[in-house]
Formats: sequence, structure tokens, C-alpha cells
Amino acid sequence: MSESTRAPRPPEDPSTPGASEEGPSAPKRASDRLRKSRAETTDWLEARGTRSFPDGWTGDVHIWDIDETYLATDLEGRGKLGILSIAFEKAHQKQHVPGAPALLRALHDSGPPGEESPAIYFVSASPRQMREVLEEKLRQDGVPFDGVTLKRAWRSIRRGRIFGAAAHYRRQVPYKLAALFLHARDLPEGARVVLVGDDSEQDALIYTLFADVDAGRLAGAALDRALAQAEVNAEERQVLHGLLDGYVPGADRVDRILIRLTGNRPPEALAPFERSTVGLVCGVADLLQAALRLFADDRLNLEALVRVARSWLEDAGGSDLDLLTSILDAERRRLVGAPRVAEVFERFLEAKLLPGSVRYAPPEDEGAVAGADGAGDSGTDTSPGRPLTPPELL
Repeated sequence: MSESTRAPRPPEDPSTPGASEEGPSAPKRASDRLRKSRAETTDWLEARGTRSFPDGWTGDVHIWDIDETYLATDLEGRGKLGILSIAFEKAHQKQHVPGAPALLRALHDSGPPGEESPAIYFVSASPRQMREVLEEKLRQDGVPFDGVTLKRAWRSIRRGRIFGAAAHYRRQVPYKLAALFLHARDLPEGARVVLVGDDSEQDALIYTLFADVDAGRLAGAALDRALAQAEVNAEERQVLHGLLDGYVPGADRVDRILIRLTGNRPPEALAPFERSTVGLVCGVADLLQAALRLFADDRLNLEALVRVARSWLEDAGGSDLDLLTSILDAERRRLVGAPRVAEVFERFLEAKLLPGSVRYAPPEDEGAVAGADGAGDSGTDTSPGRPLTPPELL
């Protein structure tokens, strides 16, 4: 998202088309609604970035959450005052999730030689006053990034509008959708989007709603009902609809959704999304498993996976047994299929990441994980045009 994406305030000049001379009951034109929506969005977010894309670009765009996805912030354990205390931490006091910097560096370096690297963006509910600290933390970790979108929390709290205090921090559906809609307007049609979040908030819902909107599976009244079901109020819904004025969906650019399981939610909470999206949404117990899934997607090669695994072990203070457990758990949950697991075992043994005595034995029902597409025989309706968001949430 370019820096110009941050929406300007609408003109104050009453001669502006669609302004007050038409009267309060006059219908709003689409351009007027868009102008108002972009201005309202300045109460929600501040987006900064410098990336521009060449015509016809078809690379990967990785969009990550920050808290509990990149940073180990323990939101559940902090309480309301603890959440606010995050804003006062220094960059060196923040701890990243094990393996996060190495995985992002590997993704940045994963593009074909001689071509532009994949794009990396962050969308966080952290207040914009934390920008300097968060970006400094990313630089300290050696993570390349193309843009960071943060919440304009304090302005909304001061005005007493829409959100309040810690609840404002936690209320993420309208804010993150607004950020993703703005990103979508800037991305090339051929981009392949990978969304990475966690289960401490509502990332799975937000990401699947965005995927449905981007593909044209959810729009108009159906989208409005889905937003209302997600407790997005009428004012917020009006802003989100306004951001979509002039937006032409149908590219279906969301290619993978990874949700880090923090342990603060029952594992079955993600099951409706995994079933409904037929493998698009994948829950991962750690970022090594995220790397394994991206390896299965051909977004990482084996050498990059070795580097991520070494860093994951070092960051977590783990052992080769922890590494083995994570790999086998990823296979059990169909994040990666048996043929790819065999490749991983062979390379990890060569790299001495696993004990020399370990040998891989494919599961007896090898066909159950051979494809690792996460679909299985779920009985889910996968007809074209059907929203991927679980039907009970629409």
C-alpha cells in the first residue's frame, strides 16, 4: 500500500459536489460515499508503505498480523491494563514468536532470481503511536517489509466514537477489513495473497470475509448481513461498503490463510473455517508448521526450510524431539503430505537437525495425507460462487 493510500479528509468547501447545499435528505452518489468513507477511515487506521508493482506482476503478497503472530504479546494474560501497557514497551523489550523473523526473511528471498521479491505487509491493531517502536523491532530482527498499517486508536477513544479503551483495541473486524480493502485496491490482479494471523482474536473470520469479497462471492446485502452477524455496527458497515465503491472484485487473490493456534482457544474453534474453506484456512501450532505448509505450497525450498527450522529451535530453546513432534503433528493434521514429509526428514537428517537414528515411516493410510490439501471428505458445498465463510456466520 503506498503512503498516498492514507485517505485525505473530504473538502470542507460547501461547493463540493454532494455537499450540504443538496440538503440532508439528498441521495449520496458513489463518489461522495467513497470520499466520506476514506475520510472516516482516518479515524481507524494509518497506512504507510512504499511498494509499487509493475504491470502484470504475479508474485506473492504476505500480509501478517503482529500481536500473537509476529510478536509474543500474550494478550489473553495481560488484561485490560496490560493491553494498554504494550504501547510503552521499547523495541528491545518485545519478543518475537519463535521462527518469525527467519520465516519472513526466507519468504522475502523466495522469489525467482532476477525478479522482484514477494511483498511483505503488516496489519496490526496496535496504536499508530507505536509505529517507531514496531518498525525498529522489525529492523532489529532483520525483517524486510513494504508497509505497516496501524490503528488510530487514541483519536477514536478521545472522541468517544465507535470504540472505547481496551475494547477498542480488541474490536478488529471493521478495522482489519478496512485495511485489507485498501490493500486490495493497490494490489495487481495477478497477485497471490497469503494472510497470516492467530486465533486470539477473529483473524480467521476477517480473512475469509476478505477472501470472499475479493473473489466476488460476497457483496451487497449478503455482505451487509455477514458484517452485522460479526457485530459490525451500522456506521462501520457504511464505511466498509463505501470503501468498496468502484472496487471490481473477482480476482480471487487469497491463496492461503494461516492461523497460529495460541492455546487460548479450543482447537475445534477453527474447525468450521477449515471445513468451509476446503483447505484454504490452515491452523498451525507454531511457525515451523507454517513454514512446512508454505513449503508444501512451493513457496519455500528445502534449504530455506532448514534455516527456518534452525532459527525456530534457537528462538524456542527447543530440542530435536520438539522439531520431530512438530513435523509429525503437521503431517497428522494434513498440513503437509507424506511425500513432502519424507523430503523434509531426509534433508533435516543431513543437516543434523534430527537424530541420526530417526527414520521416517509413512502412515499406514498414506493416501489420507498424500495430498495434504486439507479438504478430505468434508461434505462441504464447494460449488462456484459459494462463500467460503462458514454459513453459520453469514
